[in-house]
Amino acid sequence: QNGTNSSERYFEDPYVLQRIPGSLLYIATIYAILAFIGVILCVEKPDPNASSKQKEKKLDTIRNSFKFLWQTGFRNKDFYLLWFTRFSMLVVCGGVLSHWKSFALQLSSDDRLISIVGGVNGILNSLSRFATGALLDRFAFRIVMPIICTLICITMAAIFWVGHAAFEGYCALIWLTYLLSFSHFASVPTQAIRLYKSESSIILGGIGFSDSVSYLTVAIINYFCFSTEHPYFMPFFISLSVFGLLSAVATAFVSEPSDQANGDQIKMEKGVTEEKVND
Repeated sequence: QNGTNSSERYFEDPYVLQRIPGSLLYIATIYAILAFIGVILCVEKPDPNASSKQKEKKLDTIRNSFKFLWQTGFRNKDFYLLWFTRFSMLVVCGGVLSHWKSFALQLSSDDRLISIVGGVNGILNSLSRFATGALLDRFAFRIVMPIICTLICITMAAIFWVGHAAFEGYCALIWLTYLLSFSHFASVPTQAIRLYKSESSIILGGIGFSDSVSYLTVAIINYFCFSTEHPYFMPFFISLSVFGLLSAVATAFVSEPSDQANGDQIKMEKGVTEEKVND
């Protein structure tokens, strides 16, 4: 029974609870299959000025895309940093989405007020993409994202105690979390496109496989924090705070396109120098 002003737990029927893990596994499997199909279908746009003989066959294009992923993506630190950024940020997003309301019900029994909080969450979730895009137009990724991730780390570390001190404070922090934590949906693809340019599709496909790993991580955290009669919200939020901190560290080391250009120039100059010495 979950009517207005009810503080009872949702879904107490044992039969329903037993079906949830299996249902989540089905959803994860379907999502992984769709992601794999998406990666297979990632091809670059053909050059309209090229003749029909010059255009690659689709199979060749797919093969070249995977070749680029193997020879360039997997051997470049930025691929792994962006992969880890998306993974850790999705852990935060997944954790918050899963339990912000259940924790709110421990702080307040007013369902209508909590519904309003959820409505604002959705608005801030959407605005985060636009705000992040605007910031990245003016500042570097390794400046914007470490600041955002550090704020997420602080917010998650404080939200448990602030929530118990004042429900209004919890609302403010959960809104700040929604405004910040969904920023990676705009920032990570933007930085991948900047770094890998025309070959960014296959790179984004590879980064996208972090989704399934992140959801598995959230499931593990949920198991340890919520598998008993008494939910452990404090360790749960501290765990999310740790992932926010790890994201801040990872994003600080992501390269900018100017760094790659300088690196390529140094390699070219080094190659020219070696040729002159050999001559």
